[in-house]
Amino acid sequence: MKYIESYVHHNHQIGVLVEFETDSFTVRMPEFREYSNDIAMHIAALDAGKHYDEFRKEGLMDQMFVKYDAITVREYTKMFEKNMKATVKVLRYERFNCDS
Repeated sequence: MKYIESYVHHNHQIGVLVEFETDSFTVRMPEFREYSNDIAMHIAALDAGKHYDEFRKEGLMDQMFVKYDAITVREYTKMFEKNMKATVKVLRYERFNCDS
């Protein structure tokens, strides 16, 4: 099942949409909603001071996770998958920034 998470950051100046794929049971769990929101928040927060193309080239999954800076996004995802006994994929994401 596909699921889209949205996140608005920094006084409504940054918005993120992330498309995930997982099973329908996982999507209904509050833990998945927290996980998907965390990933969207990471995309919004970490990219704030960088050029967007450079951010994408680094690879989302290999970045240090902004919420828990001792692990990567990949490690956070693997912990979530293990706890939920599910597989989750980030299919695509887009970040929108309002120029002030």
